Amino acid sequence: NMALWRYMPPEGVVKKKHAAVLIPGCASNARPFDLAPKASLARYLAGQGYDTWSIEMRGVGISRHGGLDVEEKEVTGQE
Repeated sequence: NMALWRYMPPEGVVKKKHAAVLIPGCASNARPFDLAPKASLARYLAGQGYDTWSIEMRGVGISRHGGLDVEEKEVTGQE
């Protein structure tokens, strides 16, 4: 399975027409994109109105080898 996180813009923020997709380098997980609520590129982009997605490739982070199933976790960006 591949791990996929979605960071949606908060209510009241003007949504952008394009999404932002964050893909880490080879053999790296998606954690650097969301270290903490106050240190998060993914949450910052969502706060700017982007529908933001972060993915971990198979076998890295919480992703597993094999299969084509995708597990999705939504993150609201609210503390």
